[in-house]
Amino acid sequence: MKSWLGGTRWHSFESARESALFIYEEYGPGTVLSGSAYRMMRDMLDLHPSRDWFLSKGAVRKLVIEEEFGRAVVAVYAGPCEDRYYFSPHNCQIHTPTDRARLVKLMRRTVADQIADFRRHELELLGDASPHCKICGAPIALQSDIHIDHVVPFKCLVDDFVRERATPDLEDRIPPVWISAWQDYHRFHAVLRIACRECNIRRGCAAESCGSGDEEENSNGSA
Repeated sequence: MKSWLGGTRWHSFESARESALFIYEEYGPGTVLSGSAYRMMRDMLDLHPSRDWFLSKGAVRKLVIEEEFGRAVVAVYAGPCEDRYYFSPHNCQIHTPTDRARLVKLMRRTVADQIADFRRHELELLGDASPHCKICGAPIALQSDIHIDHVVPFKCLVDDFVRERATPDLEDRIPPVWISAWQDYHRFHAVLRIACRECNIRRGCAAESCGSGDEEENSNGSA
């Protein structure tokens, strides 16, 4: 499959990814990318499975090679506070939303109220006290940093629910017959917890399959 990335037409996506790895080695940690290297990495970012999450944090200000845990990574600087978020070309791929991805997104919407109610209830119990992340134990000072995490990844709950059901012909809604059953299933099986932004992002960005985490809800309890 031939691909256009960074203004260059590559024979295959694998060759493009190899070029991205070469950029890591050539420039090294601390280098602010520009020119063709910037365009290459920006295009790789556009192909990342968590692209929408990265871009939702604000317009990308710059891309820079950094070092984390002894390896080179690309840091995305975005938003008014110049927050840093990391991505790797290993996780980039040419993709279109699968039926499963669309189903997960649609089913998340139907239980958004449950998640929002959980968040509201937990904060009411805390009163004026700061919540603590149930993953790392750190206090969460800002309301915007309060995320809601599924202990059993949301995608796994969806997979379990649909395992004995035929996958629906998805358009823009879930079959009505599923909605009530799914809401009851989620209410009974989902184990929710408060998490800090960093832990929730780490789980979301690392998630590839059930058992490894999930890309979870933001502070308002929506996808």
